[in-house]
Amino acid sequence: MVENITIKRRFVHIHRWLVCVMVGLALVWIVMILRLLQVQEEKEEKLSSPFLLRSSSHTTTTTTTNSDYNFEKEKKKNTTTINNKNNNNNNCPSSSSRSSILNDLTDEQRNPTIGRRWMVRPPSGGYLYLMCCDTTKGSFNILLHEQWAPIGVKHLITMIEGKKEEIQGGNKQNNNNSSNNNKHYFDTEIPFFRCTDACQFGLSSNKTLTKQYRKSIPDDPLWLPTGSSNRKQIKRYPKGVLTHAGAGNNSRSVQFVLTLKPNKFMGGGSPWEVPLGEIVTIVDLYTGYGEKGPGQALLKREGVTDESGGVRQKWPLLDYLLQCSIVDRLIVKTERT
Repeated sequence: MVENITIKRRFVHIHRWLVCVMVGLALVWIVMILRLLQVQEEKEEKLSSPFLLRSSSHTTTTTTTNSDYNFEKEKKKNTTTINNKNNNNNNCPSSSSRSSILNDLTDEQRNPTIGRRWMVRPPSGGYLYLMCCDTTKGSFNILLHEQWAPIGVKHLITMIEGKKEEIQGGNKQNNNNSSNNNKHYFDTEIPFFRCTDACQFGLSSNKTLTKQYRKSIPDDPLWLPTGSSNRKQIKRYPKGVLTHAGAGNNSRSVQFVLTLKPNKFMGGGSPWEVPLGEIVTIVDLYTGYGEKGPGQALLKREGVTDESGGVRQKWPLLDYLLQCSIVDRLIVKTERT
């Protein structure tokens, strides 16, 4: 009887030991799987990084969170940059030193194809526009592809070059708004907000100017397949893609989205989710506020002011787009198939 009890106790101990070993092995497997997924994601992000201009002095940097920032230093830096937006430190290059689409960009930049970044081959041919934008963190370049989104690209070029009558359908402004009429849309301070895996921007600090440009444009044809990724796990939107933000059919207007990481959340095939172009140089935009920054309704209603309780006071580390220009353009012949 005593022997049976001893054997039973030993069996219980062995059983418990085996359970502990199995649980331990399961935890090890879970950690290994999570690590493999993390490595795969890091590899995917590396492969999907924006290309750099061959001769550019810009460098690609990572996004930064609250813990990496000296708040007072960054607040002072942003304020100083905005107050001195015409200095040479942050401006796009002068005409004598501008980047060239033909000489400074690679064939893959000018004519991307299916592969590591794109799940299908993007449309080719038409005009290419090299867009340079100054921000509170320096300047960056985006290559716009006319054939990707003919209506959207034309609309963006119009906003940059200030032909406002095309956007407003010929509506004339009264003389009281003459100061705004002389401004190109992107010559005003435009905050980057809702910065997580992507950054949204386009609402002007000048709420009157936002209202003047608010007329929406028709959607461009979708050429990306629906779904967040394909069977090779290529995300629908690679890192560094510029597209419109929208809220329904034919709702595109002044707001844009710039992807900071390969993005699967913008994969629903919405009619406004048509890429306009890709970044070729990028700066380190502040992402610490995430979804807790200023909302669209507030920016539309109040713009950005220095008043107590205003956007600058509540979110002092926001980065701003200061101005944009087209520094080069090139027409590319469509390849025959």
